[in-house]
Amino acid sequence: MENFLAFDEFLEFAKRFDVVDLIVVSINIVLMIFAARIMRVIYHGHDDDKRFILKVRIFRAFNLAIMFAFVYYHMVLPVSEKGPGFKILSLVIILYLSYVVMIGLNTFVHARYGKKKEVDGTNLIVETYNSRLISIVLTILISVIVIVSVVRILGFESWLEAGGVLGVIGVFLALTQNVWAPDLFSGLIMLNSGMLETGDVIEFNAEERGIGVVHKTRLFHTEILNLINNHRIMIRNARLRDLVIHNLSKFASAKGLRERLVFKIGYDVSPERARKMFLQAFDIVTKTEGINIESQHEAEIHTIDAGDHAIEYAFFYYTKDVRNLLRTRFRITEVIILQAQEEGIHLSTPTLHVAYLEKTH
Repeated sequence: MENFLAFDEFLEFAKRFDVVDLIVVSINIVLMIFAARIMRVIYHGHDDDKRFILKVRIFRAFNLAIMFAFVYYHMVLPVSEKGPGFKILSLVIILYLSYVVMIGLNTFVHARYGKKKEVDGTNLIVETYNSRLISIVLTILISVIVIVSVVRILGFESWLEAGGVLGVIGVFLALTQNVWAPDLFSGLIMLNSGMLETGDVIEFNAEERGIGVVHKTRLFHTEILNLINNHRIMIRNARLRDLVIHNLSKFASAKGLRERLVFKIGYDVSPERARKMFLQAFDIVTKTEGINIESQHEAEIHTIDAGDHAIEYAFFYYTKDVRNLLRTRFRITEVIILQAQEEGIHLSTPTLHVAYLEKTH
């Protein structure tokens, strides 16, 4: 008997929905199921990106909010186009549509005005000055339209006056411009210069010297993948612009990046013998798998300093595999150490002893 009454109540509740309502609810259920696939089409990030996962969840939350608004509108609130139920439903739909439109437009701008670049064998579209600037303008424009629409739906037209909510927002942005404006414009300047792009290997000196790969230049900060400690660094765009940055991916010549390794050898070893040892080590390096250097260009060995204890030699070579730059440095250093041992050459710096003798009469 209780089940029969419950079924009657469900039928009575279902009669409140017309065909349009059922279609809307069904569409939102389908959108929730295929949210990941839809977001994969309109979002240019990676599937395993946290932002992608967050956008999928927001997408589904809006669908769920629309369905709850429909149910609440028919169950609790009076059926009136001017009633609060209609306002709640209108607000949710406006926010939902603006969210989808904003993502879609930003993806279109990113694909249309971005720059194609190969990173680790994968073709990506990276941000440029034009794509970032257009995205910011569109985001601001859509945000203003949404705020005005929400205020009008709620019936608070006085908020649109100079002393209303928009005026407060304008004053707030003006007072806080010293916090967000330098990073925003610094990011645009770096994108416009083209000297710092996604996938570039850079060497910089913040609190400590580091080398990493530019992951993304966002609105207010830049993410760098540290190649030394294998972690992610976040640096404010304004702070990054103040640093001296060595972009190792931007070669000064077609030969590639000219790398230098410095070794100290005692005066008991002649420069000819030291140079011969370095050239033999270079020949071994060119025949070793996994060491990516430009073997068609000969190694250069130069004497750069004659100190009190030892002579400093610089070993120069060329490479274009800047992503594995540290590994290449370490392996070449190891080959030179082994070759020096083979030749009986000590790379340890000798100690200088000075004796003062007194004259005897």
